[in-house]
Amino acid sequence: MTNVGICMTAQRIAADIKTVARIDHGEHEEFEQIVDAVVYPEELAAHTAANDIIDVSGGGVRTIEEVTDRLELIEIEVAERAPAAGKSLDAVSFPQGAVIVAEQHTGAFPGPEMILEPGIQYILAVQPDVTDEVVRLLRG
Repeated sequence: MTNVGICMTAQRIAADIKTVARIDHGEHEEFEQIVDAVVYPEELAAHTAANDIIDVSGGGVRTIEEVTDRLELIEIEVAERAPAAGKSLDAVSFPQGAVIVAEQHTGAFPGPEMILEPGIQYILAVQPDVTDEVVRLLRG
Protein backbone atom coordinates (compact mmCIF):
# COMPACT_ATOMS: atom_id res chain seq x y z
CA MET A 1 0.00 0.00 0.00
CA THR A 2 3.09 2.24 0.02
CA ASN A 3 2.44 3.09 -3.66
CA VAL A 4 -1.10 4.21 -2.88
CA GLY A 5 0.17 6.36 0.01
CA ILE A 6 2.74 8.00 -2.24
CA CYS A 7 0.06 8.70 -4.86
CA MET A 8 -2.24 10.27 -2.26
CA THR A 9 0.61 12.42 -0.93
CA ALA A 10 1.53 13.53 -4.44
CA GLN A 11 -2.08 14.58 -5.12
CA ARG A 12 -2.12 16.63 -1.93
CA ILE A 13 1.07 18.42 -2.95
CA ALA A 14 -0.09 19.05 -6.52
CA ALA A 15 -3.81 18.47 -7.08
CA ASP A 16 -3.46 18.24 -10.89
CA ILE A 17 -0.76 15.55 -10.81
CA LYS A 18 -1.64 12.21 -12.44
CA THR A 19 -0.89 9.08 -10.41
CA VAL A 20 -0.34 5.40 -11.19
CA ALA A 21 -0.17 2.89 -8.35
CA ARG A 22 1.50 -0.50 -8.47
CA ILE A 23 -0.92 -2.88 -6.73
CA ASP A 24 -0.61 -6.57 -5.91
CA HIS A 25 -4.19 -7.20 -4.75
CA GLY A 26 -7.71 -5.83 -5.01
CA GLU A 27 -9.81 -4.60 -7.90
CA HIS A 28 -9.31 -1.50 -10.06
CA GLU A 29 -12.59 -0.06 -8.77
CA GLU A 30 -11.31 -0.06 -5.19
CA PHE A 31 -8.67 2.50 -6.13
CA GLU A 32 -10.44 4.68 -8.73
CA GLN A 33 -11.16 7.46 -6.22
CA ILE A 34 -7.56 7.44 -4.98
CA VAL A 35 -5.36 7.11 -8.10
CA ASP A 36 -5.70 7.73 -11.84
CA ALA A 37 -4.53 4.27 -12.92
CA VAL A 38 -3.54 0.94 -11.43
CA VAL A 39 -0.80 -1.42 -12.60
CA TYR A 40 -0.69 -5.09 -11.60
CA PRO A 41 2.85 -6.35 -12.35
CA GLU A 42 1.75 -9.97 -12.08
CA GLU A 43 -0.96 -9.39 -14.69
CA LEU A 44 1.51 -7.73 -17.05
CA ALA A 45 3.95 -10.62 -16.56
CA ALA A 46 1.18 -13.14 -17.28
CA HIS A 47 0.40 -11.42 -20.62
CA THR A 48 4.08 -11.41 -21.53
CA ALA A 49 4.48 -15.09 -20.63
CA ALA A 50 1.37 -16.05 -22.61
CA ASN A 51 2.60 -14.10 -25.64
CA ASP A 52 6.02 -15.81 -25.45
CA ILE A 53 4.47 -19.26 -25.18
CA ILE A 54 2.14 -18.58 -28.12
CA ASP A 55 5.00 -17.14 -30.18
CA VAL A 56 7.28 -20.12 -29.53
CA SER A 57 4.50 -22.51 -30.53
CA GLY A 58 3.82 -20.57 -33.75
CA GLY A 59 0.39 -19.51 -32.51
CA GLY A 60 0.13 -16.28 -34.50
CA VAL A 61 -1.76 -14.40 -31.77
CA ARG A 62 -0.38 -11.77 -29.41
CA THR A 63 -2.08 -9.67 -26.76
CA ILE A 64 -1.08 -6.03 -27.20
CA GLU A 65 -2.99 -4.47 -24.34
CA GLU A 66 -5.88 -5.07 -22.03
CA VAL A 67 -7.68 -1.74 -22.42
CA THR A 68 -10.37 -2.56 -19.85
CA ASP A 69 -11.70 -5.69 -18.20
CA ARG A 70 -13.99 -6.04 -21.22
CA LEU A 71 -11.71 -4.99 -24.10
CA GLU A 72 -8.33 -6.16 -25.36
CA LEU A 73 -6.21 -5.24 -28.34
CA ILE A 74 -4.71 -8.28 -30.01
CA GLU A 75 -2.47 -8.88 -33.00
CA ILE A 76 -3.31 -11.96 -35.04
CA GLU A 77 -1.85 -13.42 -38.21
CA VAL A 78 -4.30 -14.94 -40.66
CA ALA A 79 -3.46 -18.63 -41.23
CA GLU A 80 -3.40 -20.08 -44.74
CA ARG A 81 -6.34 -22.45 -44.14
CA ALA A 82 -8.36 -20.24 -41.79
CA PRO A 83 -12.09 -19.84 -42.55
CA ALA A 84 -11.63 -16.10 -43.18
CA ALA A 85 -8.42 -16.36 -45.23
CA GLY A 86 -8.67 -14.69 -48.61
CA LYS A 87 -12.12 -13.26 -47.93
CA SER A 88 -13.17 -9.62 -47.79
CA LEU A 89 -14.32 -8.16 -44.47
CA ASP A 90 -17.89 -7.85 -45.69
CA ALA A 91 -17.91 -11.61 -46.41
CA VAL A 92 -16.75 -12.60 -42.91
CA SER A 93 -19.14 -12.72 -39.98
CA PHE A 94 -17.14 -11.51 -37.01
CA PRO A 95 -18.90 -11.91 -33.68
CA GLN A 96 -20.36 -8.86 -31.99
CA GLY A 97 -17.62 -7.56 -29.73
CA ALA A 98 -14.81 -7.87 -32.28
CA VAL A 99 -13.57 -5.38 -34.85
CA ILE A 100 -10.45 -5.12 -36.98
CA VAL A 101 -8.66 -1.87 -36.20
CA ALA A 102 -5.82 -1.97 -38.73
CA GLU A 103 -3.55 -4.08 -40.85
CA GLN A 104 -0.44 -4.29 -38.67
CA HIS A 105 2.40 -3.68 -41.15
CA THR A 106 0.97 -0.78 -43.16
CA GLY A 107 -1.45 0.55 -40.56
CA ALA A 108 -4.20 0.54 -43.19
CA PHE A 109 -7.67 1.05 -41.78
CA PRO A 110 -10.17 -1.62 -42.74
CA GLY A 111 -13.04 -1.17 -45.12
CA PRO A 112 -15.58 -3.74 -46.29
CA GLU A 113 -13.40 -4.49 -49.32
CA MET A 114 -10.26 -5.30 -47.28
CA ILE A 115 -9.10 -8.86 -48.00
CA LEU A 116 -7.88 -10.88 -45.02
CA GLU A 117 -4.62 -12.10 -46.51
CA PRO A 118 -2.93 -15.23 -45.15
CA GLY A 119 0.39 -14.43 -43.48
CA ILE A 120 -0.65 -10.82 -42.75
CA GLN A 121 -1.12 -9.61 -39.18
CA TYR A 122 -4.11 -7.53 -38.14
CA ILE A 123 -4.82 -5.58 -34.96
CA LEU A 124 -8.24 -6.24 -33.48
CA ALA A 125 -10.23 -4.88 -30.56
CA VAL A 126 -12.02 -7.81 -28.94
CA GLN A 127 -14.10 -8.56 -25.91
CA PRO A 128 -12.62 -11.52 -24.00
CA ASP A 129 -15.73 -13.68 -24.41
CA VAL A 130 -15.40 -13.69 -28.24
CA THR A 131 -11.62 -14.07 -28.51
CA ASP A 132 -11.78 -17.83 -29.12
CA GLU A 133 -14.27 -17.39 -31.97
CA VAL A 134 -12.08 -14.69 -33.57
CA VAL A 135 -9.01 -16.93 -33.30
CA ARG A 136 -10.93 -19.78 -34.99
CA LEU A 137 -11.96 -17.46 -37.85
CA LEU A 138 -8.46 -16.14 -38.46
CA ARG A 139 -6.26 -19.06 -37.39
CA GLY A 140 -8.48 -22.09 -38.03
